[in-house]
Amino acid sequence: MSRFFLLTFCLTLFNVHLFSQENTEDKSSHFTLKVKETNEEKKKKINFKNFSYEKLFINTDFNMLIGATQFYGDIKQWDHIPAYEKTNNFSEIKGALELSFTKEINRLFSIQTTVITGQFGGLRREAEYRQNEIFDPYGFYQGTGEYFVCDFTEFDLQALLNMSNILSLFNTGGVNNYTIYAKGGIGYNIFNTVNRNLESGDYIYSYGYEDESQNGGLIKKSLLESPAETVYMYGLVFDYEITEKVSLLLDFTKRVGKTDKWDASINNISNVVYSESDNFNFYSLGFSYNIGGKLENKEWVTPLEGLQEQINSQQANIEWISEDQDNDGVSDAFDKELNTPIGVAVDGSGVSLDVDMDNVPDYLDLDPFSSKGAIVDSNGVEFDTDNDGIPDSKDLESNTKIGSIVNQYGISVSPKH
Repeated sequence: MSRFFLLTFCLTLFNVHLFSQENTEDKSSHFTLKVKETNEEKKKKINFKNFSYEKLFINTDFNMLIGATQFYGDIKQWDHIPAYEKTNNFSEIKGALELSFTKEINRLFSIQTTVITGQFGGLRREAEYRQNEIFDPYGFYQGTGEYFVCDFTEFDLQALLNMSNILSLFNTGGVNNYTIYAKGGIGYNIFNTVNRNLESGDYIYSYGYEDESQNGGLIKKSLLESPAETVYMYGLVFDYEITEKVSLLLDFTKRVGKTDKWDASINNISNVVYSESDNFNFYSLGFSYNIGGKLENKEWVTPLEGLQEQINSQQANIEWISEDQDNDGVSDAFDKELNTPIGVAVDGSGVSLDVDMDNVPDYLDLDPFSSKGAIVDSNGVEFDTDNDGIPDSKDLESNTKIGSIVNQYGISVSPKH
């Protein structure tokens, strides 16, 4: 009965993503808090007409991966590479299938529920053994080596950390459709494993089988009656986005069992039994399909992304402040005259100098010392209405006849005889 409740608990974890999305409107505040709701408000909230599977599965991916397992434990020929036995066509590389749902909580964290089923196995040839390392409770070992096959079904709950978003803080380049995740989690592994003699295939020992005789290891126990152990896992996931909906996945995960029973062999040294955790790697390739679309708004921006945006904005501001298009020594942010010719003297506002303040800059002014308030032409020269050579601002006789001789004040003088 206890295994039934444990299995039910795992199935609940596998489907927890279905209920993780809140039914909030786009206009609602992320920090809105209601202390108490009336019955009428609760009735309005439960409105099945407004129910949307798209909202329920927003930012949720369905993943399917297929790959190979490689076991590490007591029954293992070599430490790193897989072994193969020609006599019975047995390979330590086995296959497995993984189905999972991934729910993006924010741009940094995601939650994944997983079910994986398949096999893993291992072999040890007789030459690799010392006799006291053989686990042979029934005396069925024939001295030619041994191998095991473990069938398993596992339910996992994992957390994924978006490493690409973290690294984007230090590298603004990057590939937009390529994402790396680091993951870790816990699982519930249900297994049936049988250990056999390497050459003959005769039974040695098993876990999760009804028959434990010399010809046993053929009748598996039911899923609820089979042995189960806690599993811890960690790994990396590489996600390459092909389209807006479909991505290619490459997954490497190590699963460490809190058990030494997966290979049906408890290691013995000097007749003292000790427990060592078996583990296996799962190398897989598959695809991911986005079910309900992706939600892109400010609520889904991580602090790292916000910080990166601020840095980019400040860099843009600095570049803008330092720009000086006319090279007059005054940045464009403060320059009131953006097109000053090269080499022209300017004031602190970037405006060309005008010493006589006649609104004609000195570099264009043919008379840079006009009288204050004098009316000048486009060249900065004061007007001389009567053309007597004295500008109007100094001319005390503005209507001198043409050809008249005048003094420095523009007044006609009679010639002396």
